[in-house]
Amino acid sequence: MMRSDLDRLCVEGVNYSVQPNNEIWYTTIDNNKVDAAAVLTNYGGDSATRILAHVFENGLWKVKADRPIQRIPENYIRYAPTIVSISLPKLVFHLGAWSMGFARRLKESPNLRTIIFNGQTPTSFNSSYLPMTAGNIDIYVPRGERNTFMSCGILAQNTTNRVLEWGEEEVEISDPTARQVLRERLGRLSLNTIRAVEIMPNGDKRPLGKLFVGSTELKSFEEIKYFTSLKLLDRDFYNCPNLGGVMTIPASVMTIIGASFFNTRLIGIEFLAQSFKWGHGAIWRCKELKWVKMHSVEVPQKKTANDQYRFDFAITNDNWKLYVPDESVEKYRADHNFQNLDDRIRPMSEFKG
Repeated sequence: MMRSDLDRLCVEGVNYSVQPNNEIWYTTIDNNKVDAAAVLTNYGGDSATRILAHVFENGLWKVKADRPIQRIPENYIRYAPTIVSISLPKLVFHLGAWSMGFARRLKESPNLRTIIFNGQTPTSFNSSYLPMTAGNIDIYVPRGERNTFMSCGILAQNTTNRVLEWGEEEVEISDPTARQVLRERLGRLSLNTIRAVEIMPNGDKRPLGKLFVGSTELKSFEEIKYFTSLKLLDRDFYNCPNLGGVMTIPASVMTIIGASFFNTRLIGIEFLAQSFKWGHGAIWRCKELKWVKMHSVEVPQKKTANDQYRFDFAITNDNWKLYVPDESVEKYRADHNFQNLDDRIRPMSEFKG
């Protein structure tokens, strides 16, 4: 049995979790191409699919189609005696009859040992002519999918195939509302998924921000620190009156749109980025705020420069303190947008939490 973390399943260094939806990856006993792996238009497949490339990269073969691959046709790789492992992309939901290792015959699948399902359990197949009946195949499904796969009827009762789980565990999101919203909009919350987000998804799952707008149930979201590719915040925490605790905004976030933190109970907000931009009222009506930390050595400037609306004009709380790099205290105190805070601007070394 091969390792089930998918970073070394078949080829040293291969991370199958980043496989694109329009590609099939496979390995062979001799590193030679198998033309059958690029035949996706037979009965049961998508007849409109066109193959853009069939190339050997980084130790494995890749079949690259012109569209996401969702259907595997009848007899797919049935006559491919040199294939050892094959990985199907996330959106595959249909497996054609006699496909994916039908029998252990010399001209069929004598060497196939590993099949990887990168996403959902296939729900469409011909129960009279099941795929994957060769036996002695390690079938990898995403973590949490094994029971679904085993109960869907896709495997023959007498099969000697083994169904195993791969992949990272989900990032634990402590707040139940945050967890539910993120799963609905992003799917399985692996670290890879979270780290790929550049703009938070809205209610239509489009990257337009406004992640938790108007949520009265949201109480915490410290896990924002894991979104290390996030580029901007656009009212993601607008009117979340019960959102409390602290947040550390990743260093990748270079723009904070106005009213991104509006009407919350947050106690502390930490900005890790250097020289980020902020819109007026970025933090607005946060009456329980005690501190803000800015790690930027240079003073962060407004997204639209003007003499109105200093950084704290709408926070409605005059007790919070701004902690900045020790060497930058005087820069912040001299800046038009922050100078009214005066000695509430403190060196980071004084921060006690």
